[in-house]
Amino acid sequence: MQPRRTHRTHRRRALDCFAAPEPGWATLARLRDTATVTRLVVYTNDPPQAHVGALTDFGVAGILTKHATADELVTALERVARGERVVDPAFPVELGDDWWPGRAEGLTEREAQAVTLICRGLPNGAIANELNVSLNTLKSYIRSAYRTMGVASRSEAVLWGVARGLHVDGRS
Repeated sequence: MQPRRTHRTHRRRALDCFAAPEPGWATLARLRDTATVTRLVVYTNDPPQAHVGALTDFGVAGILTKHATADELVTALERVARGERVVDPAFPVELGDDWWPGRAEGLTEREAQAVTLICRGLPNGAIANELNVSLNTLKSYIRSAYRTMGVASRSEAVLWGVARGLHVDGRS
């Protein structure tokens, strides 16, 4: 009897910029917007400093160097899997207090917090309580976020948010 094969859904995807069949932002956007990819990691040699900042703004969860040891790669990928944003020290970039998931797409920090909690399955009452706002204020955040994201329903918002990492523990 042969072992049964099961289909595994890829939740994290690493992109080797050199080996990519279509290198560039279009490839990253396609991967980021794939519903089965929840965390995107770029594996590269030496990107220009401006690209490192742009990649983090784009929502990439990790930027790892090909010069890292196997142990360093494993550690970094485990951190990404836990929801951390990892930028290899070889590519110094400050994420600072003005970064949050969804910022590059136009969400305010408060909208991103609301969408994150929606993605985690919380009902509006619990979200309003968590954010310490009234239910009406929360609904305003949600309506504004939906317009920015171009979605019309909670389920579409969850798909959008998960594709951009808004469902994980962290700053949002």
